[in-house]
Amino acid sequence: MTDASVDVGYDEEQVNRSIAQVEDGAATCASDNAKRCENLAALQSETQWGVEPGALAFQSHYVEQLVDLQGKLNTLKANLDNFTAGLRSCVAELQATDGDAKAGLDALKSVLTPPSETVHPGGPISLNPSASPHPRQES
Repeated sequence: MTDASVDVGYDEEQVNRSIAQVEDGAATCASDNAKRCENLAALQSETQWGVEPGALAFQSHYVEQLVDLQGKLNTLKANLDNFTAGLRSCVAELQATDGDAKAGLDALKSVLTPPSETVHPGGPISLNPSASPHPRQES
């Protein structure tokens, strides 16, 4: 019979790299770009656009779009923060229950593994007493 060992686990270093990529990469970029949108919206003024009705209408629409984009980037940042917090929580839970999971899998494996065949030292055992493998000798 072969030992069907089960390797259950996760690559903790990979998870930590993923968390760092999200925090230092995507979340930071989302936050930085939200700030840029805020700064660009604040720069839109009469000096920038003039007083013409068409330019002012476009300015208003442009500022509205910048503020909308800023809001979406802030939401993205919050979602990324929640995602990394969830990953950290999962890692903590996995570390806390790692021994329990292994014990549970070992118990399940022992239940699912068929018993090994055993041979009785006196030969096969019959449940029928009249069918004894050794005939009775009468003296």
